[in-house]
Amino acid sequence: MFAAAAESEGNGARLHGGAPGAGVARAWGAKISPLALELGVNESCISRWRRGGAISTDNAIRLCRALDISLDWLLSGRGHMDQHKGRAVSDREFLLLARMRSLPEKVRETLLSLLETISDDT
Repeated sequence: MFAAAAESEGNGARLHGGAPGAGVARAWGAKISPLALELGVNESCISRWRRGGAISTDNAIRLCRALDISLDWLLSGRGHMDQHKGRAVSDREFLLLARMRSLPEKVRETLLSLLETISDDT
C-alpha cells in the first residue's frame, strides 16, 4: 500500500480537486462507476481513495492511466497533472523556464546566446 497519512491526504485532495488540477475532479466525478469497472475495484475503493485513503502502487498506476494523469503528480504532488504528456522537466528546470519567461525578450535572447556559446565551448 502507498503509505503515510500526509501523503494519502494529498492524493485525495489532488483527486478531489483541492490541489491544482480541478479538471481531475470533473473527470473523476463523471467516471466513478465506469472507472471502478475499468480498474476492477469496488466503488468503496474509489470512495476511500477520494477521501485520502491508501492506494496500492498497482492501483495508482492503473488509475493514472485511466484518468490520463501523471503518477508523479498523484503520489507526490510534484509537477503538473499532465506532465506525462510531454517532456517532463525537473522542478529546477521548470523554475528556470518560468524565470526566463518573465524576462524581457531582449534579455532572453542574450541569455540564450550566452548559453549556446557556453555549450559550444564544452
